Amino acid sequence: MPITLSLTGRIDLGDRRLSKADARDWLGRAAVWFEEVGDTVLEARVVRDGDEKPVLLVATHPAVPPAEVRLGASGRLRVTARTTPAGPGYHAHLCGLLGQFAGEFGVAWVADDAHDPTGFFTSTNRPACERAFDDWLGTVCRKALDHPSPVAVGMPDGDGYPGHGPVLTPLGVRPREWLGRAAADPAAAREFFPWWGRGTNDLATAYKLDPAGDLPWREWLEVLAAIEGDEEGHSVTPTDEELRERVAQRAFEAASDGPLIGYRRGPVRAAIGSGWSIVVPGDFAREWGEDRTWTGWNTSRSVWFHAVGYTKPDGTRPTPAEAVAVGRRSLPEGDPIPVVDRPGFRGEAVFGETTDEDERRVWRLSGVTAAGDQLVVCHVYTESPADRDWAVETWHSLRHEC
Repeated sequence: MPITLSLTGRIDLGDRRLSKADARDWLGRAAVWFEEVGDTVLEARVVRDGDEKPVLLVATHPAVPPAEVRLGASGRLRVTARTTPAGPGYHAHLCGLLGQFAGEFGVAWVADDAHDPTGFFTSTNRPACERAFDDWLGTVCRKALDHPSPVAVGMPDGDGYPGHGPVLTPLGVRPREWLGRAAADPAAAREFFPWWGRGTNDLATAYKLDPAGDLPWREWLEVLAAIEGDEEGHSVTPTDEELRERVAQRAFEAASDGPLIGYRRGPVRAAIGSGWSIVVPGDFAREWGEDRTWTGWNTSRSVWFHAVGYTKPDGTRPTPAEAVAVGRRSLPEGDPIPVVDRPGFRGEAVFGETTDEDERRVWRLSGVTAAGDQLVVCHVYTESPADRDWAVETWHSLRHEC
């Protein structure tokens, strides 16, 4: 089980009760505070949950899901935040950040309702917090030993990264033998955690501490370029010109040091809902529409996916062939793609020219696929007819797990 911090607090409303709009406004003000409190907050935004209630999502580290903040009509506040696999340094930092937040917004935490498996929120006992993270790592590694490679330890839910190596971790690929060593002595494998130490550190700090150290120079230069190219002003990290020149020089010297760091430099098997997944380029941006449509795209290609479902008129479950026979009627004109026909799985598609929403000429693979009791539509768009093989390969990568 992951280490999850769960806190309950209250704000004093007197005799008032909050409407959904009131709660959304309060959470919106909290989002602004989190955005402005410092560089460790990557993003804070208010969204609606499955019950159409507002929830504030506060992203503070890429290795863990955003913390969730909910406010009820009575002024009851609930905060839930998973802190593995980021590490005890992150856990302690988040506890401190939530303490600041409570002070700014008049939140009184209910001590008896605080659930912290490490005990740090109430005790601030750092050694006990570290032992809890050691125990968690040992447990997940022992479980992973029972599974064949490749295995993922502490990786974000949903995506898969085919072809990288036997053991995937947030800070890179490990050999299979690493699992056994970490399971037997997790304290000796603490390099697994992205944020173990106290306080906040970054590459610039590491460089100042050891200018001759082995750092990811090429990747660091990419980050600096992204900051400089941030036309919408999302980045708050200033650029040090002298430091940038040094990073550029070291990146040039390291040009032949092998592949660049980053799982998403290659293909990614993306989870697209209802047990379905598809392999897309790692540089795809992704979005869920309000109608539960999934879209992924980069500058020249995109994938559109929607589950439509199908039940026979008599209420019985159709076979994949029966479901696809119905879905086939919605396919546009185009060159037929070879049928995908596996046990419990069938797909049919066509490829042809069309126009996009900007009236530009594009090429589209339109497919319908059925598995189990699910029928889905998947469109693959590209700017060049030469990408037909890629479009077919992408559509063929659709998988469904019940």
